[in-house]
Amino acid sequence: IVPTYSKVISAAWVSMNTAMAKVAKSKGYDDWRLFQLAFILASIPAFATRIREFHDFYTAESTQHANAVTLLYFATGGGKSEAFLGLLVFVLFLDRLRGKQRGVSALMRYPLRLLTLQQARRTFATMGAAEEVRHRRGHPGDPFSLGFWVGGSNTPNWHSEEGYTDVPTEADVAPADELNYKNTKYKNARERWLKLSDCPFCGGKGGLALRRHSGVGANTLGHFCASPKDKCSWNARFTDPTPLPFYIVDEDIYDLAPSVLLGTVDKLAALGQSQGTIRKFFGMFGFAPLVEPGSARLYIPL
Repeated sequence: IVPTYSKVISAAWVSMNTAMAKVAKSKGYDDWRLFQLAFILASIPAFATRIREFHDFYTAESTQHANAVTLLYFATGGGKSEAFLGLLVFVLFLDRLRGKQRGVSALMRYPLRLLTLQQARRTFATMGAAEEVRHRRGHPGDPFSLGFWVGGSNTPNWHSEEGYTDVPTEADVAPADELNYKNTKYKNARERWLKLSDCPFCGGKGGLALRRHSGVGANTLGHFCASPKDKCSWNARFTDPTPLPFYIVDEDIYDLAPSVLLGTVDKLAALGQSQGTIRKFFGMFGFAPLVEPGSARLYIPL
């Protein structure tokens, strides 16, 4: 069995490097820096030894290392984010290859909302490259997705919030017609809630549209790429318009369990104020007993 799981780790490593090579090409470099490789390789045992077949390698010494806080320091522009994102992508692939179909693989916390948005865009661009690799290689599970979890002053908490229904569905107004849609109420909602600046799969040359999704994950507030199918690899995968795997509404995040949960420290600290929210939060991490048919949303009975 161990050699089989060795192949899983190897496949995750190769897939991660393929995805990060795509990211590197877009930024004008073509190789890892030594400290980046050292950081990623030193961190892999902490994840690989969670696999049952590798428990014997999880020694007291490795346990002490895994439970320690790792501080990665390098000068600004030196490549810290790429090192961290490379490890993140490795974990995403490892989870899929060892049988995890959906759900949170990583939780990222930042102190400020503006910084969180900047990192969300950067992280999602990297995840887009990883998702292309996952899809092309036929790795199992749902698309890699990101939950932008920052709270009601920036994004809606629930579908019932004022202004939510001002956003049309993709069936009412096609994303490709975004430039021709002049509704004032929608314009206001778009200014508040459109968080992505471009599409990670094509660069968003056709622009982005905000729509309520009428398909799987019913009523999800989604970002749609308006580029035609021959220009966007994400759109080319689907018959009907499908939102990018990027969730901004708390209700959608809790119910659809994104691969990466990215939010602010204060948002996480506020969890204890609501027992219902705690139940939904833990549901994302595998404690939801049911999935609603049709919508594919997690369901936790009261």
